[in-house]
Amino acid sequence: MSDAQLFSVGIILLALACDTVFLAWFLRPYFRHGLLVYRRSFKSSGPLPAFASLPCLQDVAHSTVAPPFRVRLFDASALGFRESLFHFRLFNYTPLMHGLIELNPPTGTITVSGRLNLSPPVFAAWAAVFFGGRGDWSGVAFLAVLLGLLYSIQYYRFSAFGKRVLAVSLPASQTGTCGLGQDALNP
Repeated sequence: MSDAQLFSVGIILLALACDTVFLAWFLRPYFRHGLLVYRRSFKSSGPLPAFASLPCLQDVAHSTVAPPFRVRLFDASALGFRESLFHFRLFNYTPLMHGLIELNPPTGTITVSGRLNLSPPVFAAWAAVFFGGRGDWSGVAFLAVLLGLLYSIQYYRFSAFGKRVLAVSLPASQTGTCGLGQDALNP
């Protein structure tokens, strides 16, 4: 292996290690800053309580098929979330992004944003140089389709998660236990 190849593999391993540490420790700057690739707002029909008053956030993050979301309260109006790092399910994939949900109680909106993890763009750049340098553009096209598929999966999951978090703010008498109906718990 040449020095350039060893260096590129080292960069990929470093990006994976940083991703793992930043995501596992829920580092606030990593969740609040970075390349924004997803943003969507949801409006509530009524006022929203602070996250600290919502008792069932981990229940909202549960999934029956895909890896569940792990959540961390950063403050009363900000919630960081990511897919479970090591969780074996029927359906498993490599996440491209991690998320942040911000409450705006006066307007009754929540904003779900997704920021790109470090390792996917580093690996994509490496693969594009590797395959493109060989003239194998089918490998680059396959990678682009794969990244598009992974993004669409997470787009759907982030949207559904935002809607479920919004549903938590409804009174329990309207929706069932923990302010959630059964449909909200099992997407």
